[in-house]
Amino acid sequence: EPYIALAVSGGHSSMLLVEADWSIRILGETLDDAAGEAYDKIAKAAGLGYPGGQLVANPIPADAEIPGSEIMPHIEAALAEAEAQGIAAKAVTPFLLGRILKATEGRSLTANIALVLSNARLAAAIARELRARP
Repeated sequence: EPYIALAVSGGHSSMLLVEADWSIRILGETLDDAAGEAYDKIAKAAGLGYPGGQLVANPIPADAEIPGSEIMPHIEAALAEAEAQGIAAKAVTPFLLGRILKATEGRSLTANIALVLSNARLAAAIARELRARP
């Protein structure tokens, strides 16, 4: 059955209708200065009260996690390199991901994909629950 999904990332919010055949139609979008604004706007649009919204934290699946003691030195080195090269704004994320991918020999990509899939499963479960409520 179709369901409505909410995608919030970096101040960009989208309310999506996901059809039974997995086709997606954008119901509305916002470009916000802060994640809190995004949640408030979507909450208002969905009739959840204003201000309002939900924050859902979903940890990376344990079997895909790279221990902090292993990944943090790579993150810190990539951040230092970005700063030294003057990399800023929207160029930072792809730069960091590329450096960390190389440093972890691809394990960070596997971990990120596992997290994205886990987030999608959780979002779908939440959407199903919301749809089932009167």
